[in-house]
Formats: sequence, C-alpha cells, structure tokens
Amino acid sequence: MIAQRPLTPIPTACLPVKLSKPLKPTKQEPNEPKLPSILSKEYYLVQRLGSGASGIVMEAIKHDPTNNGQLRRVAIKFMYKTLALNSLVGHPTEGAIPIEVYIQGNLHHPNITELIDFYQDDDFYYLITELSGDPWSVQTVNNRQLSGARDLFEFHKIRGNLSESECRIILKQLISALIYMKSHNVFHGDIKDENVTIDHRLNIKLLDFGAARCYRKADNSNGKCAEFAGTLTHSAPEVQEGKSYLPEFADVWALGVTLNILLTGKYPFKSFGEIRNKMPYLPPSNLSFQCGSLLRSMLHKDPSKRATFEQINNHPWLKNNSTN
Repeated sequence: MIAQRPLTPIPTACLPVKLSKPLKPTKQEPNEPKLPSILSKEYYLVQRLGSGASGIVMEAIKHDPTNNGQLRRVAIKFMYKTLALNSLVGHPTEGAIPIEVYIQGNLHHPNITELIDFYQDDDFYYLITELSGDPWSVQTVNNRQLSGARDLFEFHKIRGNLSESECRIILKQLISALIYMKSHNVFHGDIKDENVTIDHRLNIKLLDFGAARCYRKADNSNGKCAEFAGTLTHSAPEVQEGKSYLPEFADVWALGVTLNILLTGKYPFKSFGEIRNKMPYLPPSNLSFQCGSLLRSMLHKDPSKRATFEQINNHPWLKNNSTN
C-alpha cells in the first residue's frame, strides 16, 4: 500500500511489464462494491459517482488525522485488474501497477486531482484521490436522492452554453495544468468535459489519467505514439487516419473540441468524414474574432500548424480580461 509517501520517479520509459502469473477472471461487477478489510478500516463508502469500461468510482469518507481529525471526502476508483494489462509498469514494492498511478502520483498541481493512496488485491486496483468539484446532478437510487456527477459535462448540461469569459477562466486553468504536465513529459490523452471537475466558483481539476503516457525526450519515435486510448469523438485527424502522432497536438485538438462544445453546445465538425477532409474549421459567427482565432489554431487539421500549449497560453483571447 502506498500511503503518505512519494512514489518513485516516473520511469524514463513507460513500457508494459509481464506478469509472473496470469490473473484470474475478475468477479462480476457488484451492485454495491465493497472495500477490502485493510481499506475499510480507513474509508467508508458513501455512494457511486460513476462507472465505465475499466471500473467503478465511489465517493468515500476518510478520517484524516493530519487535519485535526476531520472527515475528508475522497473518490475511490475500483479498477478491474484484467482490463489494465496493457498499461502496467513495474514498481519496486508494489509489483505491476497501472501507469496512471505512477503519473498521477508524481503530478502536484492545483488543477490536477491529487492521488492520495493506492492499494491492490486479486481483483482490483484501488486508486484513492481527492474529491473535487461540486455535484451538478441528483440521482435517485432505492428511493434515496444522491448527488451525482461533478464534471464539466454535467455543469454544461445544466447551465447551457457558457460565455466566453467563463470559458476563458476554465481554459486558463486547463492550460496551466497541461503545460505543467508537459514539463514532466506527460500528456493526458483523453481531454474532454467528462474528465474535468468544476465547482461553483469555476475552479477546475483534471482527472482520469487512464489514457495518459509519459515519454522520453531521446526516443527513436521522436516523441510520437502509435496507440490511442482516448475518446474517438475528440480525436485529431491524424489519430483517426491511423498515423503516428505527437501527443501534445492530439491533446490540443481535444481541448479545442471541448472548448467549442462549451461555447456552442455542438461538436466543431458534423462527422468523422468532415474531420478527415481538408476543409478548415469555421468558427460560429456569434463568437468574438479573438475566440474564433484561437479555436482555428487549436482545430487546424495539419498538426504541424496546430497551436502548442504555450501558444494557447499566450493567445490574446486568453490574455483578455474582458467579462464579455
């Protein structure tokens, strides 16, 4: 168990490891996931926050002795071991663990969700992270009203299209996190509104590093990658064409798609065919000139002409302090 101590540095080459023995099939997903006894002594499960192909995320409460014994709300990701075989790296004490544990455990930034602890048993990896954002929906389970998703997707669904000033506040924080990650040779790989939490003050945090990768500077691939583990609707043209791609520019494209959705409620292109053809992106006429200029630079179909994180950060629209 990794508890209140730093992880080893991110490996210079994040390559899969071979297991010494095959994993047994994971048990069928339970209606109410249960914690192993070693974790149940510290954490109390409250409610399910979400579920996906790789596992389940639950809200939990932890007694925090470092904060005058106050209770701390956290999120616990139950990750099926059998579905993480292609993303494992070696750890000196924990054995084979998901690469996102390495990555998230080494990233410390105000706009990145903090990894608090990690544990594994025969069936699951358990990733304990801070619980960020405010609940934006309510779900009813067994006649009980439980708070739902805390992400930018639900926020946008409830609030409707956001103003340019609201999107500017959000984008500044996301770019700050992405530039920080780039300085550690890490790229997220799955930027979208569902992977960003947000509170009522528009404070955001990036989460879910399941598609993230770290890269060596001196690499035969020149920093390019051939595999894609993100969301297809937010994938860049070069990814859809099956080409090797630079992860920064794939992240910039996904960020542009997300920004366009927040502003207009629509994807920037109507089909995958439109993404792969050579016709340029045309911003909606109701957006300001500077905003349209930024979106064009992020959604350029030629990755060599697409904006970098630093160019986005220095764009006049992001520097503008207007409330419009």
